[in-house]
Amino acid sequence: MYLKLRNEIDDAIKAGSISSPITDAEARKLPYLQAVIQEGLRIKAPAAGPLFKQVPPQGDEIDGKFIPGGTQIGQSPFAVYHSKEIFGQDASLFSPERWINADPAKYEAMAEVVSLVFSTGKYQCLGKPVAFIELNKIFVEASSIAVIDTIETNQAEQLLRRFDFCASSVESVTLSLSATASTTTVAAETTTATSADLSTPFASTVGDETTTEAIGAATTTETSVTVNFSTTIETTGTAETATTDAITTDAITTAATTTAETTTADATTTTADTFVPIPTFDVLAIGAQVDGQKLRGHVTTDYEMGWNLDRTPPILAFSIDPDTNQVKEVNGNHLCLQYGDPNEDYPNFLKFCDPGSVTNIDIGLGMVTCEQTHDRRLECSAPAAQCVEDDMTRMVTCSALPGTFTGFYTNSGMSQGITLVMGPESNGPTGTAYQSVDLGIEPASQ
Repeated sequence: MYLKLRNEIDDAIKAGSISSPITDAEARKLPYLQAVIQEGLRIKAPAAGPLFKQVPPQGDEIDGKFIPGGTQIGQSPFAVYHSKEIFGQDASLFSPERWINADPAKYEAMAEVVSLVFSTGKYQCLGKPVAFIELNKIFVEASSIAVIDTIETNQAEQLLRRFDFCASSVESVTLSLSATASTTTVAAETTTATSADLSTPFASTVGDETTTEAIGAATTTETSVTVNFSTTIETTGTAETATTDAITTDAITTAATTTAETTTADATTTTADTFVPIPTFDVLAIGAQVDGQKLRGHVTTDYEMGWNLDRTPPILAFSIDPDTNQVKEVNGNHLCLQYGDPNEDYPNFLKFCDPGSVTNIDIGLGMVTCEQTHDRRLECSAPAAQCVEDDMTRMVTCSALPGTFTGFYTNSGMSQGITLVMGPESNGPTGTAYQSVDLGIEPASQ
C-alpha cells in the first residue's frame, strides 16, 4: 500500500501535474491518495466516544420504535465505520482498494458514512475543509522528502517550510533573502523597466513631459535601494539618477507646486464636511421582519448573530479599523463570513473569528470590511465565494465567485432564531425564509 501511494505521487511529480507545494485541487485528482485518506478516517475515526443527540420534545420514531422526547441517543462511531453491511466482510482491515474498486453507488454509500466523522447538518465541524487540505498536503509533501525509516531534523523543518499556509520565522526570511541574492541583478533590471512604465500615470496627472522623467528617476532610486544586493548595480543606478535629477530640477519644483495647490483645494472641501464616524456603535435592522431591532450575538467565535435568538445573547458593539476597514467586536474578534452552498439552501453566515484566524476562500472563510455612510448606515463587502459538497465523495470544495457580496438578508429558517446572512445584493438567496435588510448604526449603548 505504501509503495502504491509513493508510486502515484512520484508519477504525478514526473508528469508535472503537481506543484511544490502541492495544491488541494491537485491532490484531489490522485485517486489512491484519496482512497488512503478515506480509509484512514474510517479505521481510526478522530471521535471515538458516543455521539449523543437529544430527541425533540414531540418524540421521534427510529426503526419502527417510538422514542420519547428528551431522550439522549448515542451512537458508536466504531460500529458505524466498521459495518460489514456497508464496507464488506473485511471491514476491520485497512484496505484503500475498497474505494478504488467500488462502483459509483457503493462509493457514495461508503463516503456518506465516513463523512459522519465530521458530523452533519448544522453540527458539522467547521474545520472539515481545513482538515482535508492538511491531509491532502501532508501525505504528498512528507512522501516526497522523507526516507522510509526516519525524517531527520533538517528534513522535518524543510517539510514545514514547504507548506504555503505555514508562517515563516524571522530567521527563515533572512535565509530566504540570502539564497536569492545571486539572482538580484536580473530582478533589478526588471524593476528599472517597470519604474519607467509607472512614470506614465504621473505624467498624465501633471501634464509635463520633463516631470515624467524626474518622477521615473525618483522611483528608480527607491526601487534600487530596496532590491539591490550588488554594489555595482546600486552605484550605476545612482549615477544615472543623479544625471537625470540635475536636468529636471525645475520640473520637480513645478510638480511640487501643482501638488500643493491641489492639496489646498481638497482641504477647503474637507472643512465644509461635518461627517464624523461613530467610534463604537450598535447595529440595528432597517426593514425586514426585525425592523428597528439591534443585532445580538454571543461574543465568542463560530456563533451566528441575528435577532430573537435563543437565550437572548447581548447586543453587539462594533468598531471599524481606520486602516483596513475590518470590523471588530469590542472584545477584539473580527467579523467574518462563513461561506455556504446556495444550491443546498445553506447561506453565507456572519460570525466572529479571532484576530489570529487565517481568512481564505479555500477554507471557506472570508473577511468582511465595512464603511460608515453619512446617513448612518453600514456599507459592507466580502469576497464572493461558495462551498459545495460533492455528491460522490462528500468532500466540500470552496471556490471564488465573480464580484463581491454586498447584500444583507435575514434568515428565519434556523431553529435558534433569525440569523444574519450575506450574499449578492442584486441576486441574493431566494425562498420564504429570506428577507433583504439594511444595517443602520447608532452610538453603542454599553
